[in-house]
Amino acid sequence: MTVQAELGTLEASGLVEIAALQPELEYLFRHALVQDAAYGSLLKQDRRTLHRAAAETLLALYPERKSELAAVVAMHFEQAGEATRAAEHLVLAGEHTLERFAHREAVAFFNRASALADDTQPELRLRAAIGGAKAGWTYNEPGADIERIERSLAGADKTDRPLLVEAYFWISFLRRQRGEGVHAVGRLRLVQEGRIGGLRKQASDSHRRHPVDLGKGAADE
Repeated sequence: MTVQAELGTLEASGLVEIAALQPELEYLFRHALVQDAAYGSLLKQDRRTLHRAAAETLLALYPERKSELAAVVAMHFEQAGEATRAAEHLVLAGEHTLERFAHREAVAFFNRASALADDTQPELRLRAAIGGAKAGWTYNEPGADIERIERSLAGADKTDRPLLVEAYFWISFLRRQRGEGVHAVGRLRLVQEGRIGGLRKQASDSHRRHPVDLGKGAADE
């Protein structure tokens, strides 16, 4: 029996229904309880295999919609137990959502990406930290964005300079909001001039001497 025939049988039994014909044929379970029961009947390893297959199929079929589908792809990779691949697509989802001014949703994506990324993904962690600052600096916990960016910089030894400049711009901007502008602007100038290695050591030493005070007020909206 073909997949189409099996879907026809499920539709005839009232378990699923057609949700859309265009741009692609799409089915949905008629009831959430039926969906939960079907999902729960799968072995854990089978679930992971299916989630991985779903993510890879979406990427193969719609390469031009990678950013648009990033949140769904990330969910499937995370459910498949592939945290690093999920982190990559969560950052894409955050950047895509941020472009559409859905700031709180973007912050959630970036925070989840930071939690899932590992030590082999320093640049991804830095992108997530910068994205979280862009999306949430007006309402995130005071000082938290600075701390996340500086912590991400600590392992970003081979990061491209444009991303480093962006990171130090946001540190500069956020510190200016906290009345620490002179120190921050000096650090940004150093990275723009290319004195990156020395700057990282200076940033690390400075962070130890001047830990972020999370008790200060948030930046104004």
